[in-house]
Amino acid sequence: IWALATFNKQPDETWLNAWIQTSQKLLKNDQFNAQNLANSIWALATLNKQPSENWLIEWYKKSLELLENEQLDVQALTNSMYTVTLLHANCNDEKQKEVLTSIAHNRIMQDRLYDCLKPDNAKGEHEHQLLWTLLYWNWDIRDNILLNNISHIPSYECGSSLEKKVLNTVNTLPLSETPSYNMFINALQTEVDIAFEQSGVIIEIDGPLHFLSDGTQRPQDTLKGILLQKYGWQVIRISHNEWNTSSDKQQLLRNKLANIGILAT
Repeated sequence: IWALATFNKQPDETWLNAWIQTSQKLLKNDQFNAQNLANSIWALATLNKQPSENWLIEWYKKSLELLENEQLDVQALTNSMYTVTLLHANCNDEKQKEVLTSIAHNRIMQDRLYDCLKPDNAKGEHEHQLLWTLLYWNWDIRDNILLNNISHIPSYECGSSLEKKVLNTVNTLPLSETPSYNMFINALQTEVDIAFEQSGVIIEIDGPLHFLSDGTQRPQDTLKGILLQKYGWQVIRISHNEWNTSSDKQQLLRNKLANIGILAT
C-alpha cells in the first residue's frame, strides 16, 4: 500500500478491505515494526482512505508499545502523528474522529512529540509536519522554538503555467486592492498562490498534482486550507479542470470573488 500511495494509484475497495483485514491481523500478532506502522498509516492518509475503527485501535496499541520502549524514532513519530492529523482533517465520521482525537491527545504521544522540537531533532521535512500537527490540535508551540528552527526562503515568483494564466487574468479585473503573489505565511511556514491581505482572502490554484488519481483533493491541501482558516483567511480554490473548461475566465473569477469586497464597484 505504501507503493500505491507513493505512485498515486488508488486501490479498489475489495483490495483495500482485504489489506486492512490482513494488516489488522498482523498488528494483533505483533508483526509490525516502527517503519511498518509509519508507512501503513501514511499510505492510508495519502490515499485519503479511512481505516476501520478496529484497525486504528490495533495500530494505536502497537504504536504505544513501541513508543514506551523507545523504538519510535523522530521520523516515524512525526510522520505518524502528521498522518493521524491528515486522517482527522479529512474524516466525516464522528466516531472515527473520536478515535483519531484520542490518539493525538495521548499524553505519552504529546510529550514525545514535544521532544522532537529540540534543535537536534526538528530538522528537514519533519519540521513542517510537526508544525502543522501542533497547530491543527491547538497545542502550544512553546515560544516558537520550532518556527525559530525552520528556515525557508520564499520565491515570490509565479510557479506553473496555470498559475501564470490565472494571475494574468486576475490583473485584468477591477480590484479594490493589489494582490500578493506566492505570499509566504510565516505562521504556517508555507506559501499561498494569491493573497488579498486587507480582505483576508487567498486564492489557491490547484493543478493536476493537487488531486489524487480518483479526482479527489489531496488530503494535504485540505489540511492546509483548514489551518489557513484557523488564522482568519478565507480560502478560494480554482482547479485546473474548472479553469480549463471555463469559456469565460474573467467571469469565473468574478463569480469566485463576488461579495467579499475585492472587486471594485
